[in-house]
Amino acid sequence: MSEQPVPADHVRQQLEPAAADAVRAYAARTRENADQFAAVLEEIADHGLPVVEDRTPWEELREAHLAGSPRSARPLPDGPTTAVPVTITLPVSRCSPAEADAR
Repeated sequence: MSEQPVPADHVRQQLEPAAADAVRAYAARTRENADQFAAVLEEIADHGLPVVEDRTPWEELREAHLAGSPRSARPLPDGPTTAVPVTITLPVSRCSPAEADAR
């Protein structure tokens, strides 16, 4: 991401602390997943694909994942959840539609 300061005429809306923590947690999970994926790709690049007989069909992996998933074993909550709403505002171009088409 850019480290350049935001111009004074564009003030960013600050997140509530809980929302900021949720966004950071999501970023950490995403980064961890990307690191795991990159490690698998590097393993394949260095050593090639595994032997067909050593592979597990994706259907079996999916069924095993769903069977052991905490979401499938955990009952749904009766009351309201503690979800944190997050609103992200993106900057809007301040030009006319004709100017936008010309770009």
